[in-house]
Order: sequence, then structure tokens, then C-alpha cells
Amino acid sequence: MQGRKNSPLLAEGRAAAATMAEFFRDKELGAVFVSPLPRCVETADIVCGVLGLDYTTDKRLLECDHGTCEGMTIPAALDCFGKLVAAGGDVWTTPWPGGESYSAVFARAASFAAELKPEPCLIIAHARLNACLAGALAGMTPKELLDLRQNNGTLFVVEDGTLRLLCP
Repeated sequence: MQGRKNSPLLAEGRAAAATMAEFFRDKELGAVFVSPLPRCVETADIVCGVLGLDYTTDKRLLECDHGTCEGMTIPAALDCFGKLVAAGGDVWTTPWPGGESYSAVFARAASFAAELKPEPCLIIAHARLNACLAGALAGMTPKELLDLRQNNGTLFVVEDGTLRLLCP
């Protein structure tokens, strides 16, 4: 479970960033916003270097804080979190042990979304944050956004309140 750990961008991530840069090469972008975690900053350096754009980091784009589960294998982390949920919580409002809940991530994402100008922009962030941001922009229910799945390099496009996933 990676969460906020300072994991390096792997060759696959650098290749996905190069593909993303090519995808956006002929598109007009008003702004680029980035999570301050190093793997997102490196992605932005690659993409914006190709596009000749600057970017702004924003702490609200940080990944979910998975607390003590960060660094665990995904099955072990999900087992730990599942025990908390089974003890009377729910997946949306139960914080990860020592971390935050998905509803808290959604609140951060919704705060960021509320400040966006109505212009095309690129946001480079993380899986759970991306789903929450897409959910805030597209008016999705918690269940709908928790069910969103993505690979590295998946692009969420929200236009006029409609969500599309592009997998380059």
C-alpha cells in the first residue's frame, strides 16, 4: 500500500508520463495542478517539460493517508482496514488506522474542485484522490467513486459533469 510513501517513479511511470505528454501535445491547457509527492512532481516535470508549461502543487491533491497500513502488501492492508470496518464502521467514513477516511479525501478533493476555473486543466495526482476528485466534479455517489478503477496513466476526463476514463 503506497499511499503517501515517497516511492520513486518507476520506468513504467516515466513511460506513462511520456504518453500523457503526447496525448496533451495538441490540447489547450489553462493550468496544470500536481500533488506535491515526488512521484507526481517527477511526472509533471516530464509532461510539462514536453509541453513547455509550468505547474502548481497543491497539498489537497495528496493521496489518501493510509496511516500504519502504508508499506504493507495490499492484501495485508485491506485485511487490517476490513477489520476496522467490520467492527462497526463503513468503508466511506472509517479512517485507515492512523490515517484518514475516504470521506476526508473527498472533502479535500471537493474543496480543490470548487476553486477550479472553467478551463481545460490537467491534474496529476493519485488513484484514490483522482476517484474522489472525479466524483466531486461529476456528482457521483460515494459507492460510484469507490468502485472506480484505474491503472497508472489512466486519464479521467470530466466535461460538463460527465466522466470518461481514457486508458492510453
